[in-house]
Amino acid sequence: MQFRLLLLPLLLLPLAFAACGGSSPHERQAKKIDSLAGDLVEVLEGIQDADSAQAAKGKLQKMAERLAKAIKEGNEMGEPSAEAQKAIEKKYIGPDSNTSRIGKEMQRVALIPGAAEALEEVSKAMLQSL
Repeated sequence: MQFRLLLLPLLLLPLAFAACGGSSPHERQAKKIDSLAGDLVEVLEGIQDADSAQAAKGKLQKMAERLAKAIKEGNEMGEPSAEAQKAIEKKYIGPDSNTSRIGKEMQRVALIPGAAEALEEVSKAMLQSL
């Protein structure tokens, strides 16, 4: 189970790349994805033990569904220009990006006794919706 949690951000990152185009609609979608990812990170940061993971479960489920929907919408937009893609990658992709922060937080939560088990359904829902 913990291994699945660690893989989740790696699955989100390529999808975020695909959604991050350069034209105005692509940039708006990239910003939306970044914002939703940031919201998800905030909830993950609040998980300190199995009880807080259980309490966050419902909120994480809803957020994961919204993020997956936004990524899907971005994927359906088609390819942006190369110049626009570079601009979006510079702004929304990198080690300090919200998608990267999801990975770091999921790794941290996976190491908390009882927390990974409490979030198993959420991670499954995220993987299935992508």
